Amino acid sequence: MYKITDRVEDLQKIMLKSVACDLLRKILVNSGLIYKLEVFMLSALFYSIRDNEDTFGKILAIGGFTMDVPRIEVADINK
Repeated sequence: MYKITDRVEDLQKIMLKSVACDLLRKILVNSGLIYKLEVFMLSALFYSIRDNEDTFGKILAIGGFTMDVPRIEVADINK
């Protein structure tokens, strides 16, 4: 169990308002931080999949996808 500080509680209350969410989103997009975060997350995903091919199936399972993902071998890509 963890304790939430008063400042975090205030921030949570403010972020319940749609205008505050829109303003924060606009600031993050305009500053380029969202782009950097997306690049970081996709890079981490790419490297984890590259190191362990089973990671892709696990990521899909976490996301709620239930489709069967065909296994692609390196030999198939080089054809």
